[in-house]
This record gives sequence, C-alpha cells and structure tokens, in this order.
Amino acid sequence: MKIVYAASRPENIGGGETKVAFDMARRMAKDHEVLILHPSQHDDTLIEKEGNLTKYGVRSVSNGNIYTPKLDIGEIRKLKRYITRFDPDIAHSHTIIWLGQILQDWAIKHGTPFFYTTHILPSKAAEWTENDSTKSVAKKFTDSGLFKDYIKSFYNSCSIIITLNDESHDDLKRFGYKGESYIIPNGLSLELFRDLEQPDPEEDEVRLLYTGSISKRKRTHFLVESMAHLPSNYHLYIAGGVDVDIAYGNSVKNYIKKHKLDNVHLLGKLPYEEIPKQLEKAHYFVFASKAEVQSLSIIEALAAGKPVVAIENQTSRELINDSNGKLLPAETTPEHFAEAVVEMHSNLEEYSQRCKNAKELANMFDYDTVINQTVDAYSRHLEDAPNSNSSATSKVFAAAFIAGTLGLYLGVKAYKKAKRSRN
Repeated sequence: MKIVYAASRPENIGGGETKVAFDMARRMAKDHEVLILHPSQHDDTLIEKEGNLTKYGVRSVSNGNIYTPKLDIGEIRKLKRYITRFDPDIAHSHTIIWLGQILQDWAIKHGTPFFYTTHILPSKAAEWTENDSTKSVAKKFTDSGLFKDYIKSFYNSCSIIITLNDESHDDLKRFGYKGESYIIPNGLSLELFRDLEQPDPEEDEVRLLYTGSISKRKRTHFLVESMAHLPSNYHLYIAGGVDVDIAYGNSVKNYIKKHKLDNVHLLGKLPYEEIPKQLEKAHYFVFASKAEVQSLSIIEALAAGKPVVAIENQTSRELINDSNGKLLPAETTPEHFAEAVVEMHSNLEEYSQRCKNAKELANMFDYDTVINQTVDAYSRHLEDAPNSNSSATSKVFAAAFIAGTLGLYLGVKAYKKAKRSRN
C-alpha cells in the first residue's frame, strides 16, 4: 500500500500532533511505501529518503513553533505533481490547513480516499491557542462563523475522520459532522518505556515530573504555584521549553525566583530520547492542563508506570482514576493540588499497584495495535473512492487560505510581543 501523510510542522517541532504524524509515517514505512508532506525548517524545499519513507519538506517561514509554507501557484503545482508521481492509495492528514488542504484537494480530484485525524475539539478550538496575545483574536475568529464554515467544509470533504477517544468523537458529532468516523487512539512506542525501573518511593526526595511546553494552555504556572504549598523535599522537574509565549515563560521563572522555590528545576526542552530517563527517576507525573484531547505526555507517564496527579481534562477523564493516580476537578487550586500529591504519597502501600495499573492501561496505545487498526480502516475504504467535487474543494481552498493567513498573523503577533518582552 502507498500512503501519503500531511503534518503541520517539521519533525521534532511542536507537540503531540506532529510527533504522531511522523511516528505513524515511520512505522507504516516498515511495511508500506510512505510519503509525508511537512513544512521545512529551511527556505528551500527539501526531499529526503529513509528507506520506504520519503519526507517532502516544503519551504516555509516560521515564528516560534508556528510554520507557514511559502506557497505560490508554482510551488503548489510542483507539490501536486510529486504526489501524482508517488500515486498513493490513501491520503491521510493530521492538519486542516495548508498542506492538509492541498492534499485533500488532490485526493478528491484523483478519487483517493482521504483520512483526517483531528487533534483538537472543533467546538473549543480557541482553548488550543498558546498565549494571551493570540487568544482574544482566535476567540473572535472562532466565534465569527468563518472558522466553523471552514472546518465544516473541510470535514465534509473527508472520506473518513479519525478521532482519538469518545469525547473527541462526541464533539465531532455535536459540531455537525455526519460522515463516517472511527475512534483510533494515538500510538506510542511502548518499548521505550516498558523496562524502566521504579525509584524507591521511600526516598527522602519525592520527584514530581512534568513534560511538555511551558505555556498558558498547559498551565505550567499552576504547577509551579503548587510547589509553594509542598514540603521542601518535594521537587518538581519541568522538561519542556517555551515555544511561543516568552512573556508567560518569564512569568514562570519570575515566580520561582520571587518565592525562592529551590525545589523547582527547569530542565529546558530535551531530546525525546531523554524523556524516558526523566520518567524513570520520577515518583509521580503531574499535569494541570484543562484542554487536552489525548496527551502523549500522560500516555508516556502511564507507560513508564508513573501514578499521575492531573486536573480534569479530556485525557485525564479518559485515563486517570484512583487505581493509577488522582483526578482532580477543574476548579482545584494550587494548594489543593499540593494536598492531593501529599495525600497520595502518604499511602505508599498502594504505590506499587498504582504503578502496575498505569503500565497495564498504557498497553492500549501500543503502536502495533494502533497501526493494525489504521490499516484495517484504510483497507475498508480503498474501494470507496470519493467523488470529485471541484466547487467544494475550491471553497475549502479559499477558506484554508484565510485560516492559514490568520495563523501566520497570530504567529507574527506572538513573535513581536515576545521580542518586546525581551527588550
């Protein structure tokens, strides 16, 4: 089978959406011929080969972790000709704008089944914005009706939409999508986490770990505030950098300095291969985001056998309970969060069982299972090619241009604000 994917960012840039796109492409390339389209980190379009995997990096401009392909008519035609020569059986996008839309347009015109995996809740898209400088603009955009028209047009031009869990699937239906859909979770390379050792829970230092970006949506500041209410032998290790909002990152650092929180350690953004090592040393994983469709960070923590203390969100409601951690309501304060951590650590006789339960739950995300589910979905639809609909795709293309331009505008705005905060 030949499969073409589309990603919103270059490899190793951004969050779980990008990682899942590249990981799936690389896994599929073990048994299939795969092409992945993505923005390049360079000013030129680059094509790289890795065995059965071809990476087509479209020339792009960036601000922070926001990448916008530099597309003109010539570049679009060049890209579509390359896809045509590749001649895929399946087209599958993890993004709704730019390369995702171009791939959808190509798929419809060539009668190729087009799959889209949604990594956001369309009804709550503004919650996925990264910082204050973009949130008000994004909220106005999503409330204007333009966003909904664009998303619905894109969705209705898909052969299949893949959602990650029940909450995501229910939100998709509430948003008005009436087409076919599957629930297939994110995949994880469990072999990276299976054999990690557990630290002694009776060690004097209690190590808490958070992995992910330092951002407003992730509520990193909340986690740091909670440390002011914990005994000094509790230490928080933050493995992640500031992707967009420099001002928010500075506020986190200033709070640590002002309150003399010597038990908070900013590790910066680490190579992915370092994440299992940090998880191995941690006693607990902590998470405070209120908007998270299916967090890879939480899945990785569970796979490593870490009890998770988390604020209620789409992922934690799905995965966290008293058997493997502690799920806290959205209105929880930093003080009450700290109390929950202490309470959990005071019950060490259940620690080993919680670790075991976490590992067992993570098995559902094993990539072999996820790949098999995805291939089954592809196979069922190879005979059901979509009809060409040039009017629909032209409408999507126009809307995609507007949405992409907005994304570039938001990125520039955030970048300028961050630059001012440095000066």
